[in-house]
Amino acid sequence: MTTWRNQPTQLAPEKLATCSTRNTDVVGFSETSSGNIPSGTFALCWLNGQTVPSSSASISIFDRGFAYGDGVFETLRLERGQPLFWTGHWERMNAGVGAMGLPPMESASIWVDRIQKLAKANHTKEAIIRLQISRGIGGRGYAPPIEPSLTSLITLHHAPEWAQPKPKSWRLSVSSIRMPSALPNVSMKTCNKWMQIQVKREALQLGLDDAMILNEKGNLTEVSCANCFVIEENCLITPPISDGCLDGVTRQQTMALARQLGVHVKEQSIALEEALRSDGIFLTLSTYGMLHVSKLDDRAWSCHPITLQVYDAYLSSVAQTLNHH
Repeated sequence: MTTWRNQPTQLAPEKLATCSTRNTDVVGFSETSSGNIPSGTFALCWLNGQTVPSSSASISIFDRGFAYGDGVFETLRLERGQPLFWTGHWERMNAGVGAMGLPPMESASIWVDRIQKLAKANHTKEAIIRLQISRGIGGRGYAPPIEPSLTSLITLHHAPEWAQPKPKSWRLSVSSIRMPSALPNVSMKTCNKWMQIQVKREALQLGLDDAMILNEKGNLTEVSCANCFVIEENCLITPPISDGCLDGVTRQQTMALARQLGVHVKEQSIALEEALRSDGIFLTLSTYGMLHVSKLDDRAWSCHPITLQVYDAYLSSVAQTLNHH
């Protein structure tokens, strides 16, 4: 029988006082790397039902998430104390847990309560939330334990400010790494992200922000951390999931908003040559919302009016979502 270790407890106030803080409106935030806390990480995390200092939180060396990447995760924004577009993220993570052969996660409201209590303990209402569930402790080898005891983790990180009035720009290379379109886990955010790490590493070595990943047919899939949209006249084209890209929550939101604006949206394969001839490209992801692609390989673009229009609609949808709470 699977064990969910999830009985929440809180540290005593005197222990909270020992956690590192910075002297700003966001208490408990680590601006620079200190001890075991990477820069941009809040001082407290939630691990298996307990709120503990991020600097001393620990998992077993036999945890399968560490040993094999045997787990799933989600990343989303916390704004005004509310997890943005929560339902889509929770549903995808729950589907990933199910695909691992594990029982469903607890209700969405239980997880929201955990997130909000952790944010309150860190004295913040704005953050990047990272949820992670692994199969827990297991022996050597790929065979999973018959009765896993899952490891559940919530961490909070610095959230970049929303760029206004236009999205932040990124410069991209074309990655030498290819994404197999037939991967069975393409629709999940698994903890094994070797390919995405190598893609990002390759781009950073070139002094760029990220790299466009092509599949085995030479068609666009995504960059390491975001979906892509190509603009052709008054039409938005995004790769279908069958080409090897993640079905991003912000991707779905963007397609819906663009259609409401009267922009024609198509999901179809995009050859690299077609993308380089296009009128513009932008990326979608939960942390920034949207990013303008100012350069791909040797092709440069200014920010297209459709990009600005859709980005403005996205920011408005964020505001409307928050106002409904």
